[in-house]
Amino acid sequence: MKQGQYPNAFYRVSAKAVILNQHGEVLVVREGKDWALPGGGIDHGEDPLTALKRELYEETLIDLNFNSELIGTESFYVKSKDAMALWMIYRLTMINPDFIYKAGKDVDEVSFRRPDDFENSDSLFEQFIYKYGLGITN
Repeated sequence: MKQGQYPNAFYRVSAKAVILNQHGEVLVVREGKDWALPGGGIDHGEDPLTALKRELYEETLIDLNFNSELIGTESFYVKSKDAMALWMIYRLTMINPDFIYKAGKDVDEVSFRRPDDFENSDSLFEQFIYKYGLGITN
């Protein structure tokens, strides 16, 4: 990394969503082999909730309004990108609870899954599904 005013202090910041259905299942997306919470990177100058709405549409084709609450943050190293990541995790309540979703251009699959399905996963992203899907916030 180029040394500057803030050496080694840069993170890729993302907004992620926890959307639960009436059965306590959480909406998840699969990119490759891992499942994750839907959402993604916040573009420069973009508001986190604007980014989350955009990313939800790109990944799940959900284009609805929602109420949100910031429920946690996670900071971690992404080896494949040799970079730090910071996730802002929001619990969303959809204005229309009967929304329709399907895989968008950025993911392979979208599904509601039980958080317990990921309790013993080796994947950090799947551990976040377990933690936040059950409401274990930091």
